[in-house]
Amino acid sequence: MPIQHEETRLLETRAERTVVPGASLGIGRVQVTEQVTGYQKKRFDRVLLTHTLSLPAFEFPTVGVWLQFTPEIARRVEAEGRDFFGAMHGVEHALIALAPLLAMCDPRDIGASPAGSSPTRAF
Repeated sequence: MPIQHEETRLLETRAERTVVPGASLGIGRVQVTEQVTGYQKKRFDRVLLTHTLSLPAFEFPTVGVWLQFTPEIARRVEAEGRDFFGAMHGVEHALIALAPLLAMCDPRDIGASPAGSSPTRAF
């Protein structure tokens, strides 16, 4: 099982619009950086071996779509006893499942990652 680090960085916003008060949808150019730093050999849930690797990072520019909520929305959802980040994770999986139908691509071409600088944004 690979041990890897992934980072998505926004390069250019091409369009952004409010979809509901407190939430916006954007599209633009992003840079994805992936680096495999090691691997684990497992047997079921038990780790048998962990090995570190020194490999170069793989970078590629692509198109990203993101959904961004204001911090106020996150606070309001949490104040109602709900899990905002859990909900974002569910939305992420729904969008990953639907995106290939609209983009006419292979489902393996679609990925997602939370934006590092903004916990209320997901690519």
